[in-house]
Order: sequence, then C-alpha cells, then structure tokens
Amino acid sequence: MALTEINSKSIKDGEILNADVNASAAIVGSKLADDSIAEVKLDISNTPSDGKFLKYKDDTDKLTWDDVPAGVGGANGVNFNDNISATWGTDNDLRIKHDETNSYIIDEGTGSLFIRGSNGILLQSDAGEHYFVSTADGSVELYHNNVKKLETTATGVAVTGTVAATTYTGDGSSLTGIDAAKGGGTNKIFWENGQTIDYNYTITDGQNAMSAGPIEIAATGNGDGSAVVVTVGDGETWTIV
Repeated sequence: MALTEINSKSIKDGEILNADVNASAAIVGSKLADDSIAEVKLDISNTPSDGKFLKYKDDTDKLTWDDVPAGVGGANGVNFNDNISATWGTDNDLRIKHDETNSYIIDEGTGSLFIRGSNGILLQSDAGEHYFVSTADGSVELYHNNVKKLETTATGVAVTGTVAATTYTGDGSSLTGIDAAKGGGTNKIFWENGQTIDYNYTITDGQNAMSAGPIEIAATGNGDGSAVVVTVGDGETWTIV
C-alpha cells in the first residue's frame, strides 16, 4: 500500500486503523516521526490500568505497562521500603532512611544540619513524652522519664534533683543557699569535708579557708597524674582543726 493510501490511518500490529495520521509526514526513513501520533492513540503490548507505568520490555515488545515498584508511591504520600533513602542535594548530601530497626537523618555535606522551628523544637517519644523542649527566645529543657531536670534561664541554669560531678571549676564564692548538714531533727550542726585533696586549689585573694582534719594532699591527681598543689597567698590563711 502506498504512503498516500494510508492517510488518516494509524498503525497497530501490522494493520491500518482509522485515525488522524498523515502517513507521508509521519513515516520518515521507515520510522514514525516525533510527535506524529498523539499519546492517546499509542497501542502498547498489553492493556494498561490505574497505577501502571510504561517501561522498556525487550526488543520484541519494546514498551509494556508494568506495576509501580513496591514501596514507592501510595495513596496518601510517598512510601519507601527498608534501607531505601530519600536524598536531597546535588551530591545527595542529606539522606533520610529507615532500616529494619532504626531511623536515620544523615547529613554528609560540608556544612551543618539545621533544625528550625518558629516557636520551638520538641523531641519526644512516640507516646508524646518529652526528651528535649526548646522555646524561641526562651528556655531549653532536658527531661528524664518525662520529668524536667534541667532548664536554662535568663540568669543561668536551674536543676531539679541532685547534681553529681567528679569535679568542678571556680572557687564557689558566689554560691548561696548552702546550709550545713542537718542532724536527725531540724538542727543545723554538721559540716562535712573530705580528707584527701587530689585537685589543685588556690585560696581566693583576701580570704581565709578552714578544713576539718586530718587532711592529706595527694602526691598526684588533677585527673592527669600531675602533682597536687594547695596555694595559700600572702594575706590568706588556711586553718585545719
């Protein structure tokens, strides 16, 4: 059949069917020219249905309809299987993924990872219990078992509970509200101090110090094995009773 005889026809499985294709313009060098057949008039090797996508099959069928790979897509969002990452950035520097057990936000770029909230940022358990709470222009709070234990304030830090430390810096001269240890009742009688000095100490200028003996100055300490030194300057005294 000559080209002029298949005007207003389309090609399907070796047959000529009614359509709006000008074959003399559509067929160039034994191939269909680009955009010469409307998408709705393309016939593929099997019947499409909702949710299918078009992919290359083989040299025989060329194109075929296939199912979307499991774990991709979804009616209400985008779903990913375990160990599949969603990535951002030209070099895929930011990744979010989940394996069989854990979830990850991974920033492998040269910059920093910013988490921003206009009013605050909360880290919680899946049951809504607080781990960390921050407020814009305000406090930062840390929680233990959903009970607040530490909170930053405009003047410092407020701690609820007991502070345990292996060491601290500063002379403690500004500490307030520290009472002597109590006896069995309401009386305030006892003040206890340790017996071994294993960190360097310098008595504050213009101050005196007192300790209950016996007192031993360790030969080495300071957390690094260096010699321990107690410094009493001119005008200060250290009394051991």
